[in-house]
This record gives sequence, structure tokens and C-alpha cells, in this order.
Amino acid sequence: MGINVAVVDQDGKSASAILLSVPDTCPLCTKSGHPDFVHGALNCVRPRWQLYAIFRCPVTDCRSLYVAVYLCAGTAHQVNATLEKTTLARYTQKIEFQKNLTEISPDFCDIYNQALIAEENGLSQICGPGYRKSLEFLVKDFLIKHRFKSDPTKQEEVKKSLLGPAIKNFIDQERIKQCAERATWLGNDQTHYLRKWVDKDIHDLKSLIHITAGYFDSEIEADRYLSEMPASGKS
Repeated sequence: MGINVAVVDQDGKSASAILLSVPDTCPLCTKSGHPDFVHGALNCVRPRWQLYAIFRCPVTDCRSLYVAVYLCAGTAHQVNATLEKTTLARYTQKIEFQKNLTEISPDFCDIYNQALIAEENGLSQICGPGYRKSLEFLVKDFLIKHRFKSDPTKQEEVKKSLLGPAIKNFIDQERIKQCAERATWLGNDQTHYLRKWVDKDIHDLKSLIHITAGYFDSEIEADRYLSEMPASGKS
């Protein structure tokens, strides 16, 4: 049996909807119970009318907010809504990386933030491989677009290399290499059945990625100044 709820349409006007079913399993804690309806908004753009309903988990230890997406039929002021899916409503503040990094590896920034969204929304089993993927894009984009930007042969070698050999063979600064290698170890741990580094977790992986990214940013910035202020310039 459905429930009749008040919602707003895309113009902010009041409307009503009959929710033919409610999501009785919380996507965060996975426990069941009749959720509390909080608010609903109707999107009347054809051909797929959709209603977004915010619910609160009834479980005392959770009480998380989540969004149910409904497909609708009817008029803009009275609809019947069929549950399509649920998703978490938690907001995640994206990491703003240094300009050098966003320019040289936008994919790294995007993948890292997608992994962060997964982590913040409780998807702990899949965020680790996402961080590991972001590290590979960071390292390879740095080598291809900065370190070897004028060497097509080296660029191809980097593209074809696995992450570990790429770090070992093409990064010469020892401390950067060691940090990037350890980030790779922890990233690989996130994709394997058995973990080697049981005393380290996702926060250590993120820290090593940020250390590696900071080294790369510093090198790019240093090279820029050295290029703009050659030794033969004014003293």
C-alpha cells in the first residue's frame, strides 16, 4: 500500500505524490525498517518524470539520510511514483589539488575524488582500488607530460609499464621513489585477497599519495622557476 506525501515540483510549487512503495532497507547500515519521509522534489522533464524523496533510516544507531529515486506517471500535480533505486545523500567535499596537478593530471584528480566519495559513503571495499588507480594516473601523467614531455620514446615506455616498474625505472629522486613505491604496495593490498600490510589502512595509502603528489608539484614548480630564471640571467 502506498503513502501519500507532499512534494514540490521543479518550479517550487506544491504537488502531491503517491509513493507506491518505500525503501525499507537502509543503503548505509543495510538494516530494515519503515523509514521516515523527510522531503520530496518532482522533476517533470519528459519523457522520464522522476521524483527524488529523502528518507531517514529508522534504526537508532544509524538515522542516516538517503535518497529514493522514483519513476512517475500522472500529472505535474498528482503522480503515482514507482521506486527505481536508492542512493546515499551524504555530501562529500572534493579535494582541491594544486594547479600543477590539475593541469598535468586531471584524471588523477577526478579518480581520487570519486574514490573519496565512495569512502565517505561507506563503500570501504571499493574505494581502495580507486585510490590505487588514481596513483597510477598521477605517476604516469607526471612522467609522460612533465619529466619526458619531449621524449616520445620514453613516453611510450611509461605507458606500457606496470606502475611498480614505472616508478622504479623512471623516477630518480630516491625519496619520491620510496614514497610512491610504498603507496603502490598499499594500493595493491586493497585489490588482493590476502593483505601484506595489515597494520596499514586506507588513510596511510591516502597519505602516501598526497606525499607523492606534493613532491611532483614541487618539482614542476621548481622547474618552472628555473626555466623562467636561467642561470645566465641577472644576479
